Amino acid sequence: MLKELSDILKEFAGRLFRSRLFPVAAIFTVMFAVLVVRLFQLQILEAESHQSDYTQMSLTTVSTGAVRGNIYDRNGVLLAYDQLVYSVTLKDIGYYEKNAEKNEMILQLIHLLDECGETINMSIPIEVAMNADGEYAYTTDDKNRKRQFLRDIYGINLSQLDDASGKYPSEITADQAIEIMKKNYYFDRWLDENGDQKVLNSIDQLLVCNIRYMLSQYLYRKYISVKIATNIKDTTMSTILEHTSDLKGVDVEEDHIRVYPDGEYFSHIIGYTGLANPDELAQLQKTDPTYSSGDYVGKSGIESLLEFELSGTKGQKTMYLDSTGKVIEVISEDKALIGNDVYLTIDHDLTIACYKLLERQLADTILIHLVNKDSEMVDPDTIYISIKDVYYHLFYNNVLSFSQMSEADAPEWEKRIYDTVDKYKNDVLSVMKRELHSSSPAQVELLDPILKNSFMYAFGYLCSSGYVFSDKLNTSTDKYIAMSEGKISLREFIYSLISEADVINVSKLIESGSFYDGDVIFDSLCDRLLEELYNDGGFSEIFIHDLIDHYGLKTSDICLSLYSQNILKEDYPMMEKLKEANDDECYNFIYSCIKNIQITPAQLALDPCNGSVIITDVNNGDVLALVSYPSYDNNMFSGSVNSEYYQKLLADKSYPLINYATQARSAPGSTFKIITAIAGLEEKLTNTSRLIDCTGIFDLVSPPARCSIYTSTGSGHGELDLVQAIAASCNYYFYTLGYEMSLDENGEYIPELGIEKLAKYAAKLGLGEKSGLELGEYAPQISTEYPVPSAIGQGTNNYTPSQMSRYVTAVASSGYLYQLTLLDRVCDNSGVTVKTFENTKEKVEGIKGSTWKSVKEGMYEVTHSGTVSGSFIYTGLDVAAKTGTAQEDLTRPDHAVFISYSPTDKPQITLTCTMRFGYSSGHLAPLAANIYSYYFGRISLDDILKGKV
Repeated sequence: MLKELSDILKEFAGRLFRSRLFPVAAIFTVMFAVLVVRLFQLQILEAESHQSDYTQMSLTTVSTGAVRGNIYDRNGVLLAYDQLVYSVTLKDIGYYEKNAEKNEMILQLIHLLDECGETINMSIPIEVAMNADGEYAYTTDDKNRKRQFLRDIYGINLSQLDDASGKYPSEITADQAIEIMKKNYYFDRWLDENGDQKVLNSIDQLLVCNIRYMLSQYLYRKYISVKIATNIKDTTMSTILEHTSDLKGVDVEEDHIRVYPDGEYFSHIIGYTGLANPDELAQLQKTDPTYSSGDYVGKSGIESLLEFELSGTKGQKTMYLDSTGKVIEVISEDKALIGNDVYLTIDHDLTIACYKLLERQLADTILIHLVNKDSEMVDPDTIYISIKDVYYHLFYNNVLSFSQMSEADAPEWEKRIYDTVDKYKNDVLSVMKRELHSSSPAQVELLDPILKNSFMYAFGYLCSSGYVFSDKLNTSTDKYIAMSEGKISLREFIYSLISEADVINVSKLIESGSFYDGDVIFDSLCDRLLEELYNDGGFSEIFIHDLIDHYGLKTSDICLSLYSQNILKEDYPMMEKLKEANDDECYNFIYSCIKNIQITPAQLALDPCNGSVIITDVNNGDVLALVSYPSYDNNMFSGSVNSEYYQKLLADKSYPLINYATQARSAPGSTFKIITAIAGLEEKLTNTSRLIDCTGIFDLVSPPARCSIYTSTGSGHGELDLVQAIAASCNYYFYTLGYEMSLDENGEYIPELGIEKLAKYAAKLGLGEKSGLELGEYAPQISTEYPVPSAIGQGTNNYTPSQMSRYVTAVASSGYLYQLTLLDRVCDNSGVTVKTFENTKEKVEGIKGSTWKSVKEGMYEVTHSGTVSGSFIYTGLDVAAKTGTAQEDLTRPDHAVFISYSPTDKPQITLTCTMRFGYSSGHLAPLAANIYSYYFGRISLDDILKGKV
C-alpha cells in the first residue's frame, strides 16, 4: 500500500517538475511568502515606529488663557463673570498648500455657519454697505484703527503709509481695501468647477477676506487657534464635527465669554472686553510680556482699569501634534491661574432703582410738556412737545423702520404709510432733479420748507456718503459755508467741489478708463445722489410732519405699526380700536404708552431723554450709585462687538454710549450759589442778617440781569437774608454778591476781581479738578468771565455731575474733600483680600464753621419752605438741597440740576441728579424724593419695578 502511494507521488512530482508552469508557480509562491513576512513586519513588529513617521509628530508649546476674575458690587452681588461656551476655531496647519483650496474650505465653513444661524467674528473694520450696489463701508471712524488695518493688508510699517511714491495711500475706500485683500489672498487664482474665476457675492467675499486676515495675524505662530464663531449652539457643534474631515484645521474648542447680569444698568461703569488691538497690546506688554495677538482684554470701564487684576495668569502646555493639528500627547502642562475678583463700592439694587426712577421722571417730564397740537416756543420754560414731534421721532430715531414697511408681507397700515411717503418722496425728488439741472437754480434758503430741508439733507448726505473725500473737503471755503447756511444752490456747491482737485471720489461714479469732464461727473453724481436718497430711510423721515398735516398720513397707522414692528407687545383688542381711532384717540394712546414706559424716553430721543444720578457716601467718598441714562447692553460687546447693534447705538439720537455722569458738562445753574454764598460770607460781603432788596432786575451791569421770579410775576422777591435767598434761589441776591466781589477799594467795578474770588472758593470745594472717579471724566471749567452771571452758575462755569457730586459731598461733610471712588477691594479666588483702595481726604481750609452752618440752613429751607418744598414737606424726609437751572441753547429747554444730602443733622449720603434739557430743576425734586424714599426703606425695588411709585 505504502509503496503504491510513494510511486504515485513520485510520478506526480516528476510531471510537476517537467511542467512549463512550475517555474512560474515557484516564483509566485516565493513572492507571496515574502509579502506575508513583510506585512507581518510592518503591521506588527514595526507598527509603532511607522505610525510615528506617518503622523509627522511635532513638539509644540502653546499658552492657555486664564479665566477672568469676577466683578461684584459692595454686597457681593455678581456684576460680571466668565461663562464656559464653545467656539469654532481654525488653525493654519499647512494642509492646504494652494490658496484656492484654503479659500474654498473657508467658504464652505462660512456657509455651514450661516446655515446654523451663527455670526462670524469680524476682525476687519469693514461691512457691506446698506445700498443697492452692495458696496463696502468702514465700520469705524477711528483713523488709527484704519491705519493699523491698512498697514496689515499692505504688509508694511506704519511709517511707510502715504510715502512719497504714493504706493501705500491711507485714504482709500473700503472697496479698494477689499480689492487689495483679494489680491493678497489670490482670489484671481481661485477657479470654479468650470475653470472660470470664482465669483462670490459681496458678503461671502467680505467674510473670506476677514478669516484670511485673522489667520494672517498668526502667520508665524501655527497651531494657534483663531476663533471664527463664539458661543455656538449645540447643533452647530454637531454639524462642524461631522464635517471636520473636509475642513482641515477646523475644530470646536472650549471657550469663555464675559457675561454681565443686568448689564444695561452698569455698562458705563463695568465696560466690556474685546480682542486687543495692536496699540492696546503694545501698552499691555510693557507690564506683562505674555500678552499676545488674540487675547481678549478690558476695553473700557472697570474691565480696562483693572485689567491686570482681572486677567489672571496664562498657563502653558507642551504637547505633540499630528499633521492635522490634533493633540497626540501632552508632555507637560502648567495650569492657568484664575484672575482676581474685584469688589466695587456701588450697590446693585440701589443703582437699578435710580435708573428706573430716572427713566420714570424723564417720561413724566415729557408728558407734562406734551400737547396735542403744533409745538410752540415763547421761552425755554414754555417749550411744548407736539404729538407730531413724537410721531416724527419714532421714525427719526429708527424705532419704526421704513424698510420693513416696504416688504411684501407688511400689514396694510404699514403699506399705506410707505405708499404715502413714497409718492410724496417721488414728487420731491422730481422737483429736486429739476432744480439741480436748472440753469438758474434758487438759493436753498428761498425754497419752500420741505424742499429746503430736502436739499440740506442731500448736502449732508453728499458730504458723508463717500462721494466726497472727507479729509480733502475744505469746510472753511466760502462755498461750503454758504451752502451750510442755504445761501447758494446745491448745484453751485457741487460744481465748486468738481473744480477742486481730487475732492470728488470719481471712482465711485465712473468706470475706470471712461472719458469724463465736469458735466459728466455732475450728471453721474446727481443721478446717484437722487437714487440713493430714494432708498434712504432718513430722507423719508423729514416728510412726516408735512404728511400728517396735509397729505393724509393717518396717525392710527403709525400707532398700529408699533405693534406690527414688535415695539409693543401684541394687544389685539387695542389694535382693533386703533384701526378706527381718530387723532385725539391716537394722542391718548401715545400718552398712555409713554406713561407706562412702553415707549421709553430713550426711544423718543426728545428733550429730555438724558440724565444722571450719583449717590455718594458722605463719610468716605464711596460712590454707591452712578447712573447714566440711557444706557446700552454691554453683553452685546462681549468678546466681539455685534456690528448691527453697535451701528444702531451710533445712530441712536439719545446717544446711549455717552456716560452722562462723567462726560456731560453743563453750567451748574443755581447750585453754584452755595459757593457764592460761602465766598460772600468769608470775604465779609454779607452775613446771615444782611437784607438785600430784590427788585427783579439787577441794573448795575449792562445788559441788566433778571431774577427768575421777574419773568413770571413782573416783580422781585423783596427783602431777603442769605438763608431766605438760598431757599428762594433769588438771582438778584447773588448778582449783588458777584458784583460786590468785583469792586476795588475805590468802588470801581473790575470784573477780574470778582472772577478771581469766585474761582478761589470753587477750587476750594473741588470744582477746579476732576472728581477722582476712575472712569473717563471731562475736566471741569471754572468761569473766567462775567462775575455777575457767574455768581448764579452761568458765565463759563462748566462741570460734570460727578464733579458736582464731589462738591455737595464737601458741603454735606462741612469741609472734607474726598477723591470719589468706585473701587473697594481686590480678592483672590478663595476670597482673601489682596488689595484695598483707600480714598484720599483733605480738609477744606479757610472756611469757618459758621459759614458751613449758614449755607446748610439755606439748603434745609429749600426743601422745607423754598423752591421744592412741595415735593418734600409732606414726605417726612429729612433732606437739604439746592436746585439749579442752566441755560445752554435758547431754542431748547434749560438743563436741570439738583444737589442734596440726607439726613440734615448727620448726613449719610449725597444725591446729585441731572436732566439735560429738563426744563426746570423742579422736575428733579420728585425724583430725589423717590430715591431717598427707597434708600431709607419706605418703598421697595419691587414697587419701583412694578411702577407703583
